[in-house]
Amino acid sequence: MTFLWESFQLMSSVASKCCLTHKVKFTIGKLTSR
Repeated sequence: MTFLWESFQLMSSVASKCCLTHKVKFTIGKLTSR
């Protein structure tokens, strides 16, 4: 049970980091395309 919970938290933290990186890349892309 604890192992599943820890792996779930790790996955969500990685997903949020990937999402943040994607947002940053998208914003930079919009700024440079101007």
